[in-house]
Amino acid sequence: MEKNNLHLISYWPSGRLLFGSKEPLEQVEDLDGLQGRANGPVLQYTLQNAGYAMNAITASETYEAVERGVIKSVAGAIDFPVNMSLMELLPYWSDAGIGQYAVFGMWFSKDVYDSLPTDLQAVIDEVAVELNNGAGVEAFNQGAQSQCQQMLDAPTVEDLTAWDDSAVQAWVDDIGGASEEKWLEVATEFGIADPESYLADYKALYAQSADADYSDATIASIDQFASR
Repeated sequence: MEKNNLHLISYWPSGRLLFGSKEPLEQVEDLDGLQGRANGPVLQYTLQNAGYAMNAITASETYEAVERGVIKSVAGAIDFPVNMSLMELLPYWSDAGIGQYAVFGMWFSKDVYDSLPTDLQAVIDEVAVELNNGAGVEAFNQGAQSQCQQMLDAPTVEDLTAWDDSAVQAWVDDIGGASEEKWLEVATEFGIADPESYLADYKALYAQSADADYSDATIASIDQFASR
């Protein structure tokens, strides 16, 4: 970050990976030959290894691409069906259970941050701590719950489901270590120093949070659809 003159505020995950499609998707075999788009080199690599026919389409072009039949599906977080109106075109949405390595970054220009008086820096630091220790999750879940309700209310949405555990595990077994290897390759290309240690630290922190008391908004949305 110093090289890019940035002061970190937060990294923020984009949410669980959902597939939107014209027909139900229930297992990795259903992706084979399916035309679609997704974001991020690691996810794209993982999907292509499953036979997903990846198209180079930007997020802003996705609605038109689906409408014109260029692609038959999309892979993205829960904001895709709602904020990009894709639930108007794709009736089936499913959580494949593999997640996605996709984050947003929030930074200040380091020059701007350093130029502020110490009392204002302290305010920024305090808000950043609050954001990263619960307030951000709460705001994200509130937004996702609103998106879920809009999907529930939409006459064009047939269902929002999760793949069976056996189908998820079959894909995880098939992926093996390939996605991690791809991440290491991408991280090296981007100049991250010692990406192996970075990944090990990330996985260790993730494992520490495995038993955290956390209600995922997307999973809650799936439960709401199941109980309709």
